[in-house]
Amino acid sequence: MRKTKTITVQRGRVVGEGAPKTLANADLASKIDFLCHAEGAHIEVRFGLVLIVCSGPTAEWSYQIVDPAGEKDGKVLYQNGLGGNLTMRQAISRVRLYAAQRDWRPQIGDDEGFIARAECQPEQVSDLRRWIKFQRSYAELIAAGKTPAEAHQQASWS
Repeated sequence: MRKTKTITVQRGRVVGEGAPKTLANADLASKIDFLCHAEGAHIEVRFGLVLIVCSGPTAEWSYQIVDPAGEKDGKVLYQNGLGGNLTMRQAISRVRLYAAQRDWRPQIGDDEGFIARAECQPEQVSDLRRWIKFQRSYAELIAAGKTPAEAHQQASWS
């Protein structure tokens, strides 16, 4: 059976892809529509970090997390793309999740309060809750004398 060839169409810096040309044109049109209706950049401070979320020229969300206390003019901790099939609210929620994961420490006693301060959407709240349980389990195993490799294998996600 022949493999379907992916067609690429482009207008400026925006690229659409699809198996037949009609799907490639539809992908291009949806990305152009996304860019025409994209909101401006979202900037907020959370957990002492500056979070910046914006739409890029390729019709995908991108973000930066900056630690203003690092170095002279701040230090970019994370910078990446989030993909294009998200709303601005979903993109912001994902970046808040990443910032929360960066800021969480085992010494934080109130995990639910910490999760509430992250102000993520329900999908990210459950991901953050599971991640914190794993990290707490890992920290307890390290405190019990396990090696990092053993603790990572034995730590519980549930």
